[in-house]
Amino acid sequence: MIHEGIHSLLSEYAWLQERLLVPGGWQHLAPGDHGAKRSGSTPSSMGFLSAGAAIAPFMPIECYSGWLQDDSFGGPCAERVNRYSGSQQICTWRNLLGGTQYGETFAHAAEVILGEKSIAWIWRYASKSGRVLQDLAEVSNGLGVTQTKRLIQEYRARQAFGDFGIWKTAYKNLLNDNWRTSIGAEWTPSWMTPATWSATCYVSTTQSGSTLTPETRTLPGWSGANQIH
Repeated sequence: MIHEGIHSLLSEYAWLQERLLVPGGWQHLAPGDHGAKRSGSTPSSMGFLSAGAAIAPFMPIECYSGWLQDDSFGGPCAERVNRYSGSQQICTWRNLLGGTQYGETFAHAAEVILGEKSIAWIWRYASKSGRVLQDLAEVSNGLGVTQTKRLIQEYRARQAFGDFGIWKTAYKNLLNDNWRTSIGAEWTPSWMTPATWSATCYVSTTQSGSTLTPETRTLPGWSGANQIH
């Protein structure tokens, strides 16, 4: 009820919500934050679909339905997600990661890094392109390109350390609870039958000079660096 109520109250920002969500979880952020403030306690949980950010940190930030079965990633507006055989929808995504549009991790990180009122600013002003990160970089009085890149880098670093302010315990619980989850096609009929991936926040890498490069299938398709220099 609260979830749908936020949709109705903020209908003019539909581009930012789940059907065109960039990134996921903004409408989940509000009730979570308000609940924590009312209780004065440190949250111990987030929505379970936030787990993708913990166990598969290679996923792009602006990503609708996560890691697709062909090893690409669903775009910010659900590009390449929908596939049909006649009237039958074909599953194109992988279990758990296919729900990443509901994840709230990056939204909480933005509050920690930029300040609490940053979320209100995004709701009000990030409406130029329909892409949160692009708008942060390009709209008037936004962060600009350099500081937006820095925001992305800091978010990736906080993923590695589980450093999300009052949400750090909730984030670490998601990581622990979903460690070694078997990731494959979520249901049938499915588009492909990808090899099962055992979820950890570590992946195999190869070294070239001082650069470690993860295996190709875990390289991001949109924002966020995945090389360690």
